[in-house]
Amino acid sequence: MKKTMTIAVDFDGVLNASPFPSVGVLVAGAKQAMEELKAQGHTLIIWTCREGQDQTDAINFLLEREVPFDGINCNTRANKDHFQNDCRKVYADLYIDDKCVGGWQGWKEVMEYITSKERR
Repeated sequence: MKKTMTIAVDFDGVLNASPFPSVGVLVAGAKQAMEELKAQGHTLIIWTCREGQDQTDAINFLLEREVPFDGINCNTRANKDHFQNDCRKVYADLYIDDKCVGGWQGWKEVMEYITSKERR
């Protein structure tokens, strides 16, 4: 049986290809990858530094393009219950960010990594 994960996905540079604070261009492969991850049962949390109107613009961008997600900058109920708090840091099994060590490799590489992780 596959283990489902909570996955925190950065917005700018990972889902949105437009330069901050603009929105409007999806990163290649982003919608398909998010749909596949959701279909596999993973919980998808949008993990962003955006707030206020910039955050609203990001949410609307995703909703208009029907990119699936379960929350934004929030912990899952299971993690809140387990840790008995709702800390500011979003807890996830995996973080997808364009600012990671080694730089953004693209959605193809991310999906290959997740597939290999699920096999372990």
